[in-house]
Amino acid sequence: MLDIFPNYPITDFLDNDFVKDIKNIKNFKEDKEKNLDFLAKKYYNNVEYWWVIAIYNDIIDPFDFEKEIIRIPDINEVENIYMDYKIQKGLSWK
Repeated sequence: MLDIFPNYPITDFLDNDFVKDIKNIKNFKEDKEKNLDFLAKKYYNNVEYWWVIAIYNDIIDPFDFEKEIIRIPDINEVENIYMDYKIQKGLSWK
């Protein structure tokens, strides 16, 4: 478990199967852009998916990272994993 944000639930979130499944996506694109919001809008048409790109690339601080190339996981695979996760947790799918 990461202790970077000890009072924030992200530490628990980063250790779950959902995150592991996201990191195991094999289909991805590459980009040199350093702004995760921009990349989420460009590839997913939704800036709110910046966190998917951050998780996939092991980026802890989206405002300060040293990656040369950012990998963008396939949106269809991300959405399938998310839908499965929500079903497992008994949450509604929107």
